[in-house]
Amino acid sequence: MHSCYTRFLPHRGYSQNVKERVCTSCEKTLSTFEERERILWRDCRARDYLEVNSSIMPYFNRGVDSIDAIMIRIAKGALAAARQIPLGASAYMVVETAEILRRHGLTGIYSLVLRKEFVAAAELLRKVTGIERAWPLSVHDLTAAIFYALASKRLEVSE
Repeated sequence: MHSCYTRFLPHRGYSQNVKERVCTSCEKTLSTFEERERILWRDCRARDYLEVNSSIMPYFNRGVDSIDAIMIRIAKGALAAARQIPLGASAYMVVETAEILRRHGLTGIYSLVLRKEFVAAAELLRKVTGIERAWPLSVHDLTAAIFYALASKRLEVSE
């Protein structure tokens, strides 16, 4: 099945805070790679124990603070501070957009931008087809119906 798994993929250039969808074969490949890494890590620990007078030196991350980690903490702090003070409508939209970008990455921004265009397209479809005269249907109901049709079509294709 396509894209039914999600994974963090910072080693592939994606955000380390947003999970990306991966297909079944990619999921198996990533799981196998992670399992091999864990086995190698255990082998190294066992070798160190046997070679260094029956004592294990602790493995730890040195806590290297990357620029990305610093920027993420600054963004979280700035967003938290901006939420506490009263803002105008335009400043509020900037804060919400930054929060969506931080949480969901570019996919969230695309959905925010395309949402208005999709609602406008649904409204135009409703007017052109004459659905509003024959069957009173709101734009939100029509949007839900379109998403339902897309999801059921996707399910048919995947089976």
